[in-house]
Amino acid sequence: MERPDQDRFLRITTEEILRRWPELEPSLRNYLERLGWTLYEGRIVQVEVLDVSDPRAAHSGYAPDHRAFAAWSRHWSAQI
Repeated sequence: MERPDQDRFLRITTEEILRRWPELEPSLRNYLERLGWTLYEGRIVQVEVLDVSDPRAAHSGYAPDHRAFAAWSRHWSAQI
């Protein structure tokens, strides 16, 4: 999946989870922040500032691993 499609998928999925289960916001926010995203007024926003202490940030095209979010999403979907 291309990067723009990944971003769109993450936004839509997050917003739908929050719409259906708003009580999951605190844990969802934690996972998103680990992936380089945050929640602002109920919307998901990509954080543009990279941690310069992370050696991967020096590489062009560095992107957070969206597989961690997908695994989290599958886990919660199975619980509901």
